[in-house]
Amino acid sequence: MKKDSYRQLLLHPNWQKKRLEIMSRDQFSCVQCGENEKTLNVHHLYYESSKAPWEYPSSALVTLCATCHEDEHETRGEYETGLIRELRSLGLLAGDVGTIRNLVASLRASCGQEKAKESLDAILEAMAWSVCEPVVIDELVFIAKEYVSKRLAQIERAYSHKDGSEAT
Repeated sequence: MKKDSYRQLLLHPNWQKKRLEIMSRDQFSCVQCGENEKTLNVHHLYYESSKAPWEYPSSALVTLCATCHEDEHETRGEYETGLIRELRSLGLLAGDVGTIRNLVASLRASCGQEKAKESLDAILEAMAWSVCEPVVIDELVFIAKEYVSKRLAQIERAYSHKDGSEAT
């Protein structure tokens, strides 16, 4: 799609409505830095040429301040290229990369996008610590237990709130 055509779509009432929904969900603050006084943009985490801007699921959209939005567009390609280069330098073959992709897809399918990202962050942090500092295994176990306890508490609160709201 041409840049001018896409800009026209951003003026469409459907996009303006979706944009306000996303900003409201994100409490009119940048999800990256917390800024709420500067110009805010709604950023697409990925693009599909067949979709209009408002046809994406809400999970594919985030609120970013103008600075973080610009940084995202300027650095993303560089980081993605660097990630691929690092994976190749580790000796990973296509099948290995496919396994990583399948792990991420499975996490997203089973947990939803937000929880999958949290889980992936925890997995990567644990891998980094265990490789760089083998003596911190006890600390990793503690962190994992803490994370699981926190998630269980969140789930219990959600279910108790749900049960309480159904009773009223």
